[in-house]
Amino acid sequence: MKMMLILLVIGLLALPISLHAETNPEPNSKGIAGADNATKVALDPDLEAIQGKWKLVAMEIGGNQAPAEIVAAMKYEFKGNTMVVTPTEPGHSDHLVELNSKAKPIPTFDMTPLVNGNKGRMLKGIYVMGGKKIKVCLSNVNRPTKFVTNKGSGYGQVMIVLERE
Repeated sequence: MKMMLILLVIGLLALPISLHAETNPEPNSKGIAGADNATKVALDPDLEAIQGKWKLVAMEIGGNQAPAEIVAAMKYEFKGNTMVVTPTEPGHSDHLVELNSKAKPIPTFDMTPLVNGNKGRMLKGIYVMGGKKIKVCLSNVNRPTKFVTNKGSGYGQVMIVLERE
């Protein structure tokens, strides 16, 4: 039962949101999508700031808190503009992330699966950073405007809080 719930939660990260043409190139060995080894891609300053390993400290899905054992198990790692989530369902770990720290009224965090059947389908989100934490709210329909998930939205909305390891 717990494993099934974990897989359902992880599956949210790969939910189809918008049918994005598969124009997002695969990342190279440095984790930078579309860049060859001789080209440096300028990352958003906040994306540069979140590079490295993070642990999940809180998760809310559809207005409900995720079970503590799921929160304790999940890890995130940012490498260039890719994010790797573990543990996860096979084929759902790697995501392209795009941060826009200058977006108004709140910075945006978009995530696109790079593998499996949901490849190229973007989750739209917002984020806030402070100290060694980042809070992200994602939706599979419209970009959130607040850091809250609505009861009854099922797995269509998720909010996570990450803390640097």
